[in-house]
Amino acid sequence: MDQNNIFLDISIIKTLETELSFKEILEIIKVRVEKTKELSCTWIGTDANPVLRLIFSSKDKYLRYSTRGFEFLDVLINNLTKEQITKMFTNKYEEDIQDETKIYLVLKYKCLYKDPLRAKYKYNKWFEENFRCQIFIEEVEDGFLHFYKRKSDFTNANLDVTIPEDLKQWIKNKNMKVPQELIDHIYSFLK
Repeated sequence: MDQNNIFLDISIIKTLETELSFKEILEIIKVRVEKTKELSCTWIGTDANPVLRLIFSSKDKYLRYSTRGFEFLDVLINNLTKEQITKMFTNKYEEDIQDETKIYLVLKYKCLYKDPLRAKYKYNKWFEENFRCQIFIEEVEDGFLHFYKRKSDFTNANLDVTIPEDLKQWIKNKNMKVPQELIDHIYSFLK
């Protein structure tokens, strides 16, 4: 891989969003990405079809960014049972959307080096199965397509659960009641 071509391009394939422009939607991702302070972002494409380009100065930085949080997520996966997770939910949550034709947003993540992202998506699958997330990822020749069934799925996906403030907001958005001792344990791991 050419060390000068380490990038990840994010573009919108389609959306049901009527209030935000394509660039405003991608700006939400840009804000999350910039919290890491590990890479720079730039805009390419056109005003009608903007593309958010994440630029990595080295393959090592790309790998570090792509695998960030794996240890934390492994702790969650290895320490939370389905029963414990189910007990955390209140009755207030969005129902699963059964209509396959209604997808809030489809994003394309174009990249030259897919292995780290492929590894990351096993965690997405676990969240999808256990936390009522309706985000589906499909591998394509030059990257991945992200399907967000609901706007709330996109909103929550752009909270970095490895940052305590974002994790707190994610729990609130999911209308979950998480035991304080578990929150304290999770926060201690994130410090």
